[in-house]
Amino acid sequence: MHKTLLVDKSICSRLLYSINMTRNYLLGIDLGGTQLRFILADEKNGNIFINKINMKKSFPSPFCSAELYKDKCFRVLPDSVKINAYIINKLLAYLENLNTRKEQISGIGISVAGKVFSDKSFIGANMPRKFTRKIGNKYAIDLISALNKIFKTRIEIENDANCAGIAQSIYYAHQGIDPNTTFYVTVSTGLGGGGPQKELDEIGHMLVDGYFPGLKPRCGCGAYGCIEAFASGEGIRKQTLTILDMYLHKPAVFKQFNIYEKIRTANKYDVQKIIGKSELVKLRQHQQAINTKTVFELAYQKNPDKFAYYLVDTTAGRFAKILVNISRIHNIERFGLGGSVITNNPQYINLVQNKINQYNADCILGQKIKVHPAPLGDYAADYGALFLVVEKKYQKRWIKNLIKKFL
Repeated sequence: MHKTLLVDKSICSRLLYSINMTRNYLLGIDLGGTQLRFILADEKNGNIFINKINMKKSFPSPFCSAELYKDKCFRVLPDSVKINAYIINKLLAYLENLNTRKEQISGIGISVAGKVFSDKSFIGANMPRKFTRKIGNKYAIDLISALNKIFKTRIEIENDANCAGIAQSIYYAHQGIDPNTTFYVTVSTGLGGGGPQKELDEIGHMLVDGYFPGLKPRCGCGAYGCIEAFASGEGIRKQTLTILDMYLHKPAVFKQFNIYEKIRTANKYDVQKIIGKSELVKLRQHQQAINTKTVFELAYQKNPDKFAYYLVDTTAGRFAKILVNISRIHNIERFGLGGSVITNNPQYINLVQNKINQYNADCILGQKIKVHPAPLGDYAADYGALFLVVEKKYQKRWIKNLIKKFL
């Protein structure tokens, strides 16, 4: 006869707690322009679901300065330490909520949307300078020194696109693909990229030409004509609005623009004929919001909006040329594309691939270039940070679990 064993729930909770306390974790910090994300992964296998709980948590980014003033404890601090104080405050609360001690953290990888300097200090994208301090001959933030006062472990930091590129290249390497021939590109609010070739980054600020002078866009970096100002989510939106306003309010200039586009596209597009019937014109006339999502939805609806498709097609052409240039100079054969614009519009990848094939058709180099969705998808930035500190002996196991879990 078997006896039924009744176990008190509090005993189960303590047992699970003790199991968690015996684990070692790697901590990923993804410091973006709008969100601050933390993620814990089992050091040996990369599992981020511990006891069926997803160990990923998001907070508003400290780069959004208004968030720093909501709590009195941050308002009284000097501006130059607020970023670090905010991150550490949220991090310690995150670890406490997961019953994880700081001694269990065996490595910390930090992914930053911004510029990381050789001394591992950084400046965040669109972050006010008042939150930095003078370090050497530059203004920057030193998060690693602040974290080292709490965590006695290895800490690495890298630009977010480079992080994603490194993680992606490790994935490719375990698929038998030379990682040095791969590159990650993110197309979202901005446009950037990264990978094993350290000298190849900041691709969003490569200059393009072949556009009507009246459309010369200014990039967030301050320069004019960067590919980011054309092909990023924000760039597509601004180009759309500029052309619409030209059509609605500057007919003489628009006429010149239309002649220019006819010549540039060998009469493929007569913008004058297609823009008047576009839903985008009606939205602009009624002062309704227009964003990149709107443009893509209209371009790929059942009866495509021809002007919207022209915008997407033109953007894809400029973007594809940049990828071809990168490929020919740096021997890149495979581009994994990520970011919200790609994720929300997978059909755009096929258009970019077709443009690349056209540009390469007569090239004697014979370089085959493939573009496809970034294999790590929405977790590219998270695992990008984590892979900065994964020991090589565990990488294969991490990739195996990644494939099983997400791919």
